[in-house]
Amino acid sequence: DYLKKAQAKAAKYGLPQAIFFTSKPQTTALLKYLSTEFRRRLLVVHVPPTTKNQKLLDKFGLGAGDGTTIPALIVVTPDGKQIP
Repeated sequence: DYLKKAQAKAAKYGLPQAIFFTSKPQTTALLKYLSTEFRRRLLVVHVPPTTKNQKLLDKFGLGAGDGTTIPALIVVTPDGKQIP
């Protein structure tokens, strides 16, 4: 799973994560730019809307009928605290 690999990398290097849940299947130029600009300071993760990623959407409470939908940004600090 891509997010597990990203979380392991963030934990290894003590990086915060910016997890972008988007409605686009491809990574946008803006996300690529942010990833490059914040290299070694912030791990930028793109989660496209696929059935494979539905568990992730549920885990972060997105699209569960509670009014929170994608696109969304969740920041996870190095100590694991989530900032919606």
